[in-house]
Amino acid sequence: MLDNILPFKGDPIKLWPELQGIITICDQIVKNILKFRDFENLDEVKYHILPINPDSKSVIITAGIGNDVKAEEGMKAALKSGTSKFYGADPIYKGNSDLYRKVGDFYNFGISNESGVQKVKALADKKWYLLYTAFYYDRLVTVIDLIYFLRDIIKQKIIDQILFDVENSEYKIMPLLYENGRLDQANITICQFNMEVHEPDDHKKRQLHDFLFRILKDRRYAFFKAFQSNHLRLYFFNFQSDYCVKKYTHLIV
Repeated sequence: MLDNILPFKGDPIKLWPELQGIITICDQIVKNILKFRDFENLDEVKYHILPINPDSKSVIITAGIGNDVKAEEGMKAALKSGTSKFYGADPIYKGNSDLYRKVGDFYNFGISNESGVQKVKALADKKWYLLYTAFYYDRLVTVIDLIYFLRDIIKQKIIDQILFDVENSEYKIMPLLYENGRLDQANITICQFNMEVHEPDDHKKRQLHDFLFRILKDRRYAFFKAFQSNHLRLYFFNFQSDYCVKKYTHLIV
Protein backbone atom coordinates (compact mmCIF):
# COMPACT_ATOMS: atom_id res chain seq x y z
CA MET A 1 0.00 0.00 0.00
CA LEU A 2 2.78 2.41 0.92
CA ASP A 3 4.28 2.28 -2.57
CA ASN A 4 0.92 3.16 -4.13
CA ILE A 5 0.01 5.96 -1.76
CA LEU A 6 3.46 7.50 -1.28
CA PRO A 7 3.38 9.59 -4.51
CA PHE A 8 0.50 11.57 -2.96
CA LYS A 9 2.25 12.36 0.33
CA GLY A 10 1.97 16.07 0.99
CA ASP A 11 -0.87 16.57 -1.50
CA PRO A 12 -4.22 15.80 0.17
CA ILE A 13 -6.25 17.30 -2.67
CA LYS A 14 -4.79 14.92 -5.26
CA LEU A 15 -4.90 12.00 -2.83
CA TRP A 16 -8.65 12.24 -2.19
CA PRO A 17 -9.99 11.03 -5.60
CA GLU A 18 -7.37 8.25 -5.80
CA LEU A 19 -7.99 6.59 -2.45
CA GLN A 20 -10.55 3.98 -3.48
CA GLY A 21 -8.41 2.75 -6.36
CA ILE A 22 -5.24 2.58 -4.25
CA ILE A 23 -6.90 0.71 -1.40
CA THR A 24 -8.81 -1.72 -3.64
CA ILE A 25 -5.48 -3.04 -4.95
CA CYS A 26 -4.52 -3.92 -1.36
CA ASP A 27 -7.81 -5.76 -0.81
CA GLN A 28 -6.72 -8.32 -3.38
CA ILE A 29 -3.34 -8.83 -1.70
CA VAL A 30 -4.86 -9.84 1.66
CA LYS A 31 -7.94 -11.72 0.45
CA ASN A 32 -6.45 -15.06 1.58
CA ILE A 33 -5.38 -13.67 4.96
CA LEU A 34 -8.34 -11.59 6.07
CA LYS A 35 -11.70 -13.29 5.62
CA PHE A 36 -13.89 -10.22 5.34
CA ARG A 37 -17.61 -10.64 5.86
CA ASP A 38 -19.90 -7.90 4.60
CA PHE A 39 -22.92 -6.87 6.65
CA GLU A 40 -25.38 -4.60 4.89
CA ASN A 41 -27.15 -1.65 6.42
CA LEU A 42 -29.96 0.11 4.61
CA ASP A 43 -27.56 2.27 2.60
CA GLU A 44 -24.03 0.96 3.23
CA VAL A 45 -21.90 -2.07 4.03
CA LYS A 46 -19.93 -2.72 7.23
CA TYR A 47 -17.07 -5.23 7.26
CA HIS A 48 -16.13 -7.62 10.04
CA ILE A 49 -13.93 -10.70 10.35
CA LEU A 50 -15.37 -13.47 12.49
CA PRO A 51 -13.11 -15.08 15.11
CA ILE A 52 -11.27 -18.28 14.21
CA ASN A 53 -12.61 -19.89 17.38
CA PRO A 54 -16.41 -19.48 17.30
CA ASP A 55 -16.56 -19.84 21.10
CA SER A 56 -14.46 -16.73 21.73
CA LYS A 57 -16.17 -13.62 23.08
CA SER A 58 -16.73 -10.48 21.00
CA VAL A 59 -17.34 -6.87 22.01
CA ILE A 60 -18.92 -4.73 19.28
CA ILE A 61 -19.39 -0.96 19.59
CA THR A 62 -21.62 1.23 17.43
CA ALA A 63 -20.66 4.90 17.61
CA GLY A 64 -23.51 6.58 15.73
CA ILE A 65 -26.53 4.38 15.05
CA GLY A 66 -28.50 6.49 12.57
CA ASN A 67 -31.78 4.57 12.97
CA ASP A 68 -30.27 1.51 11.31
CA VAL A 69 -29.08 -1.72 12.96
CA LYS A 70 -29.25 -4.14 10.02
CA ALA A 71 -25.48 -4.66 10.07
CA GLU A 72 -25.41 -5.24 13.82
CA GLU A 73 -28.26 -7.74 13.55
CA GLY A 74 -26.31 -9.56 10.84
CA MET A 75 -23.14 -9.63 12.94
CA LYS A 76 -24.97 -10.90 15.99
CA ALA A 77 -26.57 -13.68 13.93
CA ALA A 78 -23.19 -14.65 12.43
CA LEU A 79 -21.50 -14.86 15.84
CA LYS A 80 -22.23 -17.87 18.01
CA SER A 81 -25.17 -17.30 20.34
CA GLY A 82 -24.13 -15.95 23.72
CA THR A 83 -20.60 -14.95 22.67
CA SER A 84 -21.17 -11.31 21.71
CA LYS A 85 -21.92 -8.09 23.55
CA PHE A 86 -23.11 -5.01 21.65
CA TYR A 87 -22.99 -1.41 22.89
CA GLY A 88 -24.43 1.47 20.87
CA ALA A 89 -24.27 5.23 21.40
CA ASP A 90 -26.20 7.94 19.59
CA PRO A 91 -27.23 11.45 20.69
CA ILE A 92 -30.69 11.04 19.15
CA TYR A 93 -32.92 8.95 21.42
CA LYS A 94 -36.05 8.51 19.31
CA GLY A 95 -35.83 5.50 17.03
CA ASN A 96 -32.27 4.59 17.95
CA SER A 97 -33.14 3.48 21.48
CA ASP A 98 -35.77 0.91 20.50
CA LEU A 99 -33.80 -0.30 17.48
CA TYR A 100 -30.49 -0.83 19.23
CA ARG A 101 -31.94 -2.55 22.26
CA LYS A 102 -32.85 -5.41 19.92
CA VAL A 103 -29.13 -6.23 19.73
CA GLY A 104 -27.51 -4.67 22.79
CA ASP A 105 -27.19 -1.81 25.27
CA PHE A 106 -28.10 1.71 24.14
CA TYR A 107 -26.52 4.95 25.37
CA ASN A 108 -28.05 8.32 24.58
CA PHE A 109 -25.02 10.48 23.73
CA GLY A 110 -22.55 10.98 20.95
CA ILE A 111 -18.95 9.77 20.91
CA SER A 112 -16.05 12.16 20.36
CA ASN A 113 -12.53 12.94 21.58
CA GLU A 114 -13.70 14.69 24.75
CA SER A 115 -16.83 14.97 26.85
CA GLY A 116 -19.03 18.04 26.60
CA VAL A 117 -21.44 19.61 24.14
CA GLN A 118 -20.65 19.64 20.43
CA LYS A 119 -22.43 20.64 17.25
CA VAL A 120 -23.06 17.57 15.11
CA LYS A 121 -25.00 16.65 12.00
CA ALA A 122 -28.10 14.88 13.28
CA LEU A 123 -30.44 12.70 11.23
CA ALA A 124 -33.90 14.22 10.98
CA ASP A 125 -36.77 12.44 12.71
CA LYS A 126 -38.46 10.81 9.73
CA LYS A 127 -38.49 7.60 7.74
CA TRP A 128 -35.74 8.93 5.49
CA TYR A 129 -34.86 5.52 4.11
CA LEU A 130 -38.34 5.27 2.58
CA LEU A 131 -37.65 8.50 0.72
CA TYR A 132 -34.23 7.34 -0.56
CA THR A 133 -32.60 10.41 0.92
CA ALA A 134 -31.36 11.41 4.36
CA PHE A 135 -31.89 14.87 5.81
CA TYR A 136 -29.37 16.12 8.37
CA TYR A 137 -29.34 19.30 10.40
CA ASP A 138 -26.93 20.93 12.87
CA ARG A 139 -27.72 20.21 16.49
CA LEU A 140 -25.98 20.70 19.82
CA VAL A 141 -25.73 17.36 21.61
CA THR A 142 -24.01 15.78 24.58
CA VAL A 143 -20.91 13.82 23.63
CA ILE A 144 -18.73 11.52 25.72
CA ASP A 145 -15.01 10.95 25.34
CA LEU A 146 -14.37 7.63 23.58
CA ILE A 147 -11.81 6.51 26.16
CA TYR A 148 -14.10 7.34 29.07
CA PHE A 149 -16.94 5.45 27.39
CA LEU A 150 -14.87 2.31 26.85
CA ARG A 151 -12.93 2.29 30.11
CA ASP A 152 -15.37 3.73 32.65
CA ILE A 153 -18.91 3.24 31.30
CA ILE A 154 -18.92 -0.12 29.57
CA LYS A 155 -15.64 -1.20 31.23
CA GLN A 156 -14.13 -2.94 28.21
CA LYS A 157 -10.41 -2.82 27.39
CA ILE A 158 -10.38 -5.17 24.37
CA ILE A 159 -12.74 -4.15 21.58
CA ASP A 160 -13.34 -6.46 18.65
CA GLN A 161 -15.09 -3.94 16.42
CA ILE A 162 -16.12 -0.28 16.45
CA LEU A 163 -18.50 1.03 13.81
CA PHE A 164 -17.74 4.76 13.63
CA ASP A 165 -20.39 6.91 11.94
CA VAL A 166 -20.17 10.01 14.09
CA GLU A 167 -21.05 12.77 11.59
CA ASN A 168 -17.73 14.66 11.42
CA SER A 169 -16.54 13.84 14.95
CA GLU A 170 -14.34 11.20 13.29
CA TYR A 171 -11.80 13.92 12.54
CA LYS A 172 -11.48 14.58 16.29
CA ILE A 173 -11.28 10.85 17.07
CA MET A 174 -8.52 10.08 14.54
CA PRO A 175 -5.56 11.11 16.78
CA LEU A 176 -6.81 8.82 19.56
CA LEU A 177 -5.97 5.87 17.31
CA TYR A 178 -2.29 6.73 16.88
CA GLU A 179 0.47 4.69 18.48
CA ASN A 180 1.13 6.06 21.99
CA GLY A 181 -2.12 8.02 21.78
CA ARG A 182 -4.75 8.16 24.49
CA LEU A 183 -6.18 4.73 23.67
CA ASP A 184 -2.72 3.23 24.20
CA GLN A 185 -2.29 5.21 27.39
CA ALA A 186 -5.55 3.69 28.65
CA ASN A 187 -4.36 0.20 27.61
CA ILE A 188 -7.30 -0.24 25.22
CA THR A 189 -6.94 -2.51 22.18
CA ILE A 190 -9.17 -2.22 19.12
CA CYS A 191 -8.94 -5.16 16.71
CA GLN A 192 -11.16 -3.88 13.90
CA PHE A 193 -13.05 -0.73 13.08
CA ASN A 194 -15.14 0.71 10.28
CA MET A 195 -15.02 4.47 9.84
CA GLU A 196 -17.10 6.80 7.71
CA VAL A 197 -15.28 10.02 6.82
CA HIS A 198 -17.80 12.73 6.01
CA GLU A 199 -17.72 15.32 3.22
CA PRO A 200 -14.18 16.61 3.59
CA ASP A 201 -13.43 20.18 2.58
CA ASP A 202 -9.79 21.02 1.84
CA HIS A 203 -8.95 21.31 5.55
CA LYS A 204 -10.51 17.94 6.35
CA LYS A 205 -8.80 16.35 3.36
CA ARG A 206 -5.54 17.45 4.99
CA GLN A 207 -6.65 15.88 8.28
CA LEU A 208 -7.52 12.63 6.49
CA HIS A 209 -4.21 12.66 4.60
CA ASP A 210 -2.26 13.15 7.83
CA PHE A 211 -4.28 10.42 9.57
CA LEU A 212 -3.70 7.81 6.86
CA PHE A 213 0.02 8.51 6.58
CA ARG A 214 0.38 8.39 10.37
CA ILE A 215 -1.49 5.06 10.44
CA LEU A 216 0.94 3.71 7.85
CA LYS A 217 3.92 5.05 9.81
CA ASP A 218 2.70 3.44 13.04
CA ARG A 219 2.36 0.05 11.29
CA ARG A 220 -0.47 -1.00 13.57
CA TYR A 221 -3.59 -0.77 11.43
CA ALA A 222 -3.93 -1.50 7.75
CA PHE A 223 -6.96 -0.16 5.91
CA PHE A 224 -9.11 -1.84 3.29
CA LYS A 225 -12.56 -1.94 1.69
CA ALA A 226 -12.75 1.68 0.56
CA PHE A 227 -16.00 3.05 -0.78
CA GLN A 228 -15.91 6.63 -1.95
CA SER A 229 -18.56 9.17 -2.92
CA ASN A 230 -18.98 12.47 -1.09
CA HIS A 231 -17.93 10.43 1.94
CA LEU A 232 -15.26 7.77 2.36
CA ARG A 233 -15.84 4.48 4.16
CA LEU A 234 -12.88 2.41 5.32
CA TYR A 235 -12.24 -0.78 7.29
CA PHE A 236 -9.16 -1.11 9.54
CA PHE A 237 -7.48 -4.21 11.02
CA ASN A 238 -4.94 -4.25 13.86
CA PHE A 239 -1.91 -6.28 12.74
CA GLN A 240 0.27 -5.06 15.62
CA SER A 241 -1.73 -6.80 18.33
CA ASP A 242 -0.82 -10.48 18.76
CA TYR A 243 -4.22 -10.95 20.40
CA CYS A 244 -6.08 -9.64 17.34
CA VAL A 245 -3.93 -11.49 14.82
CA LYS A 246 -4.33 -14.82 16.65
CA LYS A 247 -8.04 -14.33 17.13
CA TYR A 248 -8.90 -13.37 13.55
CA THR A 249 -6.24 -14.83 11.25
CA HIS A 250 -4.14 -17.95 10.76
CA LEU A 251 -0.92 -15.92 10.68
CA ILE A 252 1.83 -17.13 13.01
CA VAL A 253 2.90 -14.49 15.55
